[in-house]
Amino acid sequence: DYGMGRDLDDCMKAILSSYENHKDMPGFNIEDLRDYDKVKDHIRIQIVNREKNMPSLHDRPYFNYGDLAVTFYVRIGMEDGSVASAKVRESELNKWGITPEDLLTKAKENMERYEQVSITNIAAVMADLIGGPVVELEGEEVIPMYVMSNKENVNGANTILAEQALHDFADNIDSHLYVLPSSIHETILVPARNDVHVEELKGIVHDINRTMVEVDEVLSDSVYLYDKDKRQLMIADTLEVMELKDPKNEKVFLREDKADKREKISIKEKLTGYQETIKNEGTVEQKGISDKKKDACRA
Repeated sequence: DYGMGRDLDDCMKAILSSYENHKDMPGFNIEDLRDYDKVKDHIRIQIVNREKNMPSLHDRPYFNYGDLAVTFYVRIGMEDGSVASAKVRESELNKWGITPEDLLTKAKENMERYEQVSITNIAAVMADLIGGPVVELEGEEVIPMYVMSNKENVNGANTILAEQALHDFADNIDSHLYVLPSSIHETILVPARNDVHVEELKGIVHDINRTMVEVDEVLSDSVYLYDKDKRQLMIADTLEVMELKDPKNEKVFLREDKADKREKISIKEKLTGYQETIKNEGTVEQKGISDKKKDACRA
């Protein structure tokens, strides 16, 4: 374990071997692929390395997400311990009569509804791996780590799109987070502390990608940073904000459901109120404005 003489590199390598496919789901008729109403609840997201997968993306709908690509597949079921699936291609969208934006919206809904984000302390993961008791170390020198995936641990790196889950977790431990892309199946969350350095983390990810991960399951050599106050995921060393963008026109995808609209209206109304106060009374303490914005965002 990291605090008992086992370095961070070894711990992360051990995590990779702990993931196995399990838990079958109701069967899916392959003929249903032609019918969007029958297939829509089976659409899932797979996040992959964009540069390495460009040759296979030419006929597939996808979105840029930093140095990654958000792709889509139809989950058919389990076969010999692996997920049986069919990649969604542009031709399917034409048959289904939907847009890439429709596809992304539905896939994110399915992720939230069916996949269930799982964030587990590395101590519990290691205990499950070796079949022993959970031993959590204490002390300021111990750097806690957490595995984030979905309930099946298959294509679980897509959970980095579950911003609410990231925010809730970061808020709960009161820390920004480094997100390490250990494979397409999971990521590792590390509290952003002064004694945790981006270059060290990048070196670990780089080494693991070349020694422990199958070539087609390598996600990225980057390390990401989740800012819990700005509620943004970014590439850690450049601070480039990760945004879902249409690769054809770089248009940013923003999903606005009713909750988002209520939140935005609330913020706008509050800010309008402050502006009126400024106009009528002359000054408003800036700290109060900032606090109100935070309260509105958390409402």
